[in-house]
Amino acid sequence: MNADMASATSVRVTGSLTVDGQKASLDVALNTAGGAYGTVHTAQGDLILLRAGGKDYAQVTDDFIKQQNIPRGSASLVLGKYVLLDAAESQGFDQFLDLKAFLAVVSTTSTDGDTITGATQIAGTPVDIVAGADGSTFYVATQGKALPLRVAGGGDTSGQIDFLGWNTDLRIPGVPPASEVIDASKFAS
Repeated sequence: MNADMASATSVRVTGSLTVDGQKASLDVALNTAGGAYGTVHTAQGDLILLRAGGKDYAQVTDDFIKQQNIPRGSASLVLGKYVLLDAAESQGFDQFLDLKAFLAVVSTTSTDGDTITGATQIAGTPVDIVAGADGSTFYVATQGKALPLRVAGGGDTSGQIDFLGWNTDLRIPGVPPASEVIDASKFAS
């Protein structure tokens, strides 16, 4: 499984997880060409994340503005715009925006020697049920490449993530027009 993940070119990741009491849900498409696009929802609100042209952006949503109690006047400056993230801000989102980084996190909870505990189907695809080293459960395709189609939490994690569209041409937007980008570093004090 880990070798097949390492050679993957793209995947869409959807689901919800609770880690150390913090719930997050995501719907993100990632590829090895350096692109990523999708929504991440946390208690702080929804953000639309984009990695394109070697830069990371966060698009502020109305939900995020409400959760952060941002005054409406200030919010109108950023609502619907892409905020260019600096390197420090981008690091916090790397696991959602970098396919190899994301898959490295997934592969650390599994090894190719994990125990197969059963079999079932996910969306009509036969899968082996595999017990991960940390108590997580992997549902790994048995036809074609041995890629996970679902991971259910283990250890301090609950919830599940589904992997859709492995190695397909996912629609990831390019660099947004300059008129839609706000460079937050220009407003730093």
